[in-house]
Amino acid sequence: MSNLLQIETAFIANIRFDGGSLNQLHNAQDAERDSRKKLFDNSLKQALHIKLAYAWFESEEGKTQMESAGITWNKSEFVEKALRYKARTTPDLLVRIQNRIEEFPAMLTQYKREQTRLANAGETAPRSIQHFDKWSRAILDEAEATGVDVEEVVESTEVEATESATSTQLAQFRFKHPMYGNIVVNMAEDGSITTTNSESEILESLEAFKHGVGQALGFLVS
Repeated sequence: MSNLLQIETAFIANIRFDGGSLNQLHNAQDAERDSRKKLFDNSLKQALHIKLAYAWFESEEGKTQMESAGITWNKSEFVEKALRYKARTTPDLLVRIQNRIEEFPAMLTQYKREQTRLANAGETAPRSIQHFDKWSRAILDEAEATGVDVEEVVESTEVEATESATSTQLAQFRFKHPMYGNIVVNMAEDGSITTTNSESEILESLEAFKHGVGQALGFLVS
């Protein structure tokens, strides 16, 4: 943490105990933080692709290509069949966030800067698409209510750390997908979710799991 004295930092780095060390604990904590960062960054990449895909679907070029191929999708069907999302909720959210970032790029810069500040202080921040959406919407609401420029509000807005140290794990989903390998999703008491898998991998695995459970229940009932 940032308030550690040099002598304390050196002492903590050398603490050893039966079966492990604090370094091992810190490495595990850093790996969890890195996994959230990768998932967040991956979601941002998806957001741009989804926005471009939406634009193509609604364009004359897209309509012409679908008509030539004998395809008659509505937008929900396009989302499910082509974009591989079960519903429009997530892709619509990602497009809104992409539009917000394009209009106010300082939002994403400040959000990431705050994540770094909290990490340097030894704190854990709720880095996620859902949290960024809520955080950035609060900035827009404040700017509208006060008449202050959005950029000014962004510069003075911090990200609050979560109480991850006391947050206990509520549930864990583990599944071995034949294509993606091990799927692991952890949900904590504070509502935060950690995983190294993409959303599409998780959704496909849940569908496979649901199908498998259905078959098993059918066997038990028969």
